[in-house]
Amino acid sequence: MHVLEHTATRLVLQKRRSMMAIIMALFTLLSTLTLASLVLQGISRLDTLDVLDWISWIVWITLAACLVIFGSLALNASLRGTRCIFDRVTETITLQQPRGWGMQTVELSLYSVTHLVVEKNEEVRAFGLFLALRDGRQLPLATISIHDEDQVIELRRIVRQFLQGT
Repeated sequence: MHVLEHTATRLVLQKRRSMMAIIMALFTLLSTLTLASLVLQGISRLDTLDVLDWISWIVWITLAACLVIFGSLALNASLRGTRCIFDRVTETITLQQPRGWGMQTVELSLYSVTHLVVEKNEEVRAFGLFLALRDGRQLPLATISIHDEDQVIELRRIVRQFLQGT
């Protein structure tokens, strides 16, 4: 997660996974080519297929189509990423996260957030960033590798300063 904009009235944080987007683009491309190959080869043999071959062909096409859908959803999530906008002018925090092929937007009062929670998970070797709300809920922002501890500390400092300035 990095800072896109940091002014006296606005703080914008964003997390995109560029390498994951490249991997998912390749995965989706290969899945699409596999699906196309299955369809084209099956169509050319339609007259020679028996019942079990038909069932097998439909199952493989369904599996390949599911892989294409999964890859495109993961590619969309990786490209769009998570964006958190703290705005003092409107006194809101806007959290935008990918959900399916669209974006889910959650808008909160700036005063409903108490602080940024950083949780360290040794098992997956990552930090989890969460917005802690006054009602006790925590909204997930991003995960950051355990090797980027300096970045996590800096983000926590920036968000803390911005929230204390309100």
